[in-house]
Amino acid sequence: MAHLSDETTSDPIDAASHSTGVVEEAALSQSARYDFTSKPLVIALLLLLVIGSFFTSLSGDFVYDDSRQIVDNKSLGHWDGENLRRVLTRDVWAAVNPELARDRLDSVYYRPIFSLFLMSGYEIVGRRAPGWHLLAVLLHSLTVIAAFLIAEKSLQTTSRLSPKRRRLLAAFAAAVFAVHPVQVESVAWVCGSVGPLSAIFLLAAFQFYVVYRERDNPGSLIASLLLFALALLTKESALALLLIVSVYEFFVFPVFSRSYRKTALRLAPYVLTAIGYFVLRYSVLKVLLGRSMNGNFPDDASLTLQDNLRTLPLLIVSYAKLIVVPFNLSFEYDVGYVSSLGLTSFWLPLAIVGAIGISLWHCWRKVPESKAGIIWIVLPLLPHLSTRSFPSEEIIHDRYLYLSMFGVGLLAATLIGRLVSSLRLPDRALATAAVGSVLVLGVITAVQNRNWQNEDELWNHSARFAPNSRIVHIALGLRAERRQDFEVALREYNRALAINGDIIDALNNSALLYARLGRWAEATPRFERIVSLTPDKAMAHFNLSFAYAVGRQLEAAADELRIAIKLDPDGPRVNEWRARLDQLEKSIAAQGGIGSSAS
Repeated sequence: MAHLSDETTSDPIDAASHSTGVVEEAALSQSARYDFTSKPLVIALLLLLVIGSFFTSLSGDFVYDDSRQIVDNKSLGHWDGENLRRVLTRDVWAAVNPELARDRLDSVYYRPIFSLFLMSGYEIVGRRAPGWHLLAVLLHSLTVIAAFLIAEKSLQTTSRLSPKRRRLLAAFAAAVFAVHPVQVESVAWVCGSVGPLSAIFLLAAFQFYVVYRERDNPGSLIASLLLFALALLTKESALALLLIVSVYEFFVFPVFSRSYRKTALRLAPYVLTAIGYFVLRYSVLKVLLGRSMNGNFPDDASLTLQDNLRTLPLLIVSYAKLIVVPFNLSFEYDVGYVSSLGLTSFWLPLAIVGAIGISLWHCWRKVPESKAGIIWIVLPLLPHLSTRSFPSEEIIHDRYLYLSMFGVGLLAATLIGRLVSSLRLPDRALATAAVGSVLVLGVITAVQNRNWQNEDELWNHSARFAPNSRIVHIALGLRAERRQDFEVALREYNRALAINGDIIDALNNSALLYARLGRWAEATPRFERIVSLTPDKAMAHFNLSFAYAVGRQLEAAADELRIAIKLDPDGPRVNEWRARLDQLEKSIAAQGGIGSSAS
């Protein structure tokens, strides 16, 4: 592939780096027999690094959504036509629990390839947690190898580094991507592996795109487009590849070889693939993007685009902090929407974002080889900055940074490489600095895996960093219920309701627990509130009917039961409900007869 010429030779800093070429080649000839940067050896070392950093995750249990998607997923093990049709034609959660979702949309996530991955994984490891954790580590390992290959190709395109130094810097970039602590959520959490799976397809699609651009090979283009489609059908954020390819075409590849007509022709197939994805997505979900509305976040309905824009500076600064200071990471964070233009909530974060932007722009202009790193940091994160796509407590997660960490590693590698070149330091100095920093990150990651060992570790740790999270309080309440610690469970549910009194799961769980304890005076008002919030839910009317019946409000109980039957006439419990309604009507009639004779 041709190299950049007009930018690199005109930059005095870059010219200084080129003057060290003779020194590099001399060093290379002297140490050729000690070359530890061969591709097979680098890949082997990267794999060892991943295993060493994530070995402690293999002993972890299933946590959070793992239960719903693996432990209780009845579709696993069934490859019949009906099940496959459901996987391909329903959103991801409706495919897992069709009996609950029925014909309704249960989420805005269309991820059939990830569902097929879960079905395939079940055939290999069943429902054994260690096996699933091993699969997650293997997925991450494949992504790390792809990251190394693409990092080297990017450095080859944007710099005149010697092959040895180029491989060394690419290895450092991939190593940072491999072991940075924010990757723990995507690797130690089984359901978080949707990120690595999508990233594998995306990175492979990009690699084939580069080959297609170099050789004008139609087969490589077809492979790239197919992988792009698989990435999109695994996770929606893979749309970032279209932006990445476009920016590479206009800002990374050599100016003198650019033809705008050829560029448009190269990009057109990717645009058409994205359009095809949206057409398929709309045919299934009946929405293009949509908002993820959740009964536990009724206050999200009032959020506006202005709320999103006000929150962006704080969100970007929070992500920058996770990258630079990866300590005390958590599944949940107390980072919510910014409701006013305050000094610490908006103006200070905005100033920091401005400083970050200026720094990245300076690198873009003065260090051409940094462009690839900046691209891979910014563009994969963009889809996750559309906060209206997530419930308000889900607007920031470590896993949203998964692919951006490749860009972080690549940018760090190029800047360190430029520093070493400008100081005319030997490759040994570069290797020592790289190994030291990577080992520190790996140790932090190995320790961070402990927070994902089981549900208790996960939620107790999250409660320290997100004490105002309704998700955390509901989870802690469920854990307490399983321990038969009912007072603690009620306290956690009530803490969630103190945040917002209409949180469905907190209302429902606490109402059912009050009923279980025989405290119907406290249970009934909550069942009533649930019915007012979800009038189309048959089970809500049944629960209220039961509460009314216990309180001897028989006519009200019968009315609620009739509504439940009308809402779900073909449901699995409808025969039970009809029998119960018959008993209620007989009791009401008997009460009426007694009343008449008494009068």
